[in-house]
Amino acid sequence: MRNSGRTRAGRNGRGWVWVNRKQGLKMVDSAARFYLKMSGKEFIRRWQAGEFGNPDDPYRPDVTAVATLLPFAGLEFKIVKRG
Repeated sequence: MRNSGRTRAGRNGRGWVWVNRKQGLKMVDSAARFYLKMSGKEFIRRWQAGEFGNPDDPYRPDVTAVATLLPFAGLEFKIVKRG
């Protein structure tokens, strides 16, 4: 079954809620503003540049919380190593 670019985000009591790329980007933006005090666009740029290091760093659960939302925005949760 094709999902037309949508991703399952969670249950709403009546079934799964589907999220399109635009809604996913809003989720990333909201979380980045809440946890990191930066826009989602800035977070994505810095994430893709590898500026946050290891997302499993126990001292950075804020980064992990935002990074795990990237697939909902149609982006890869891919660890980029700098250097």
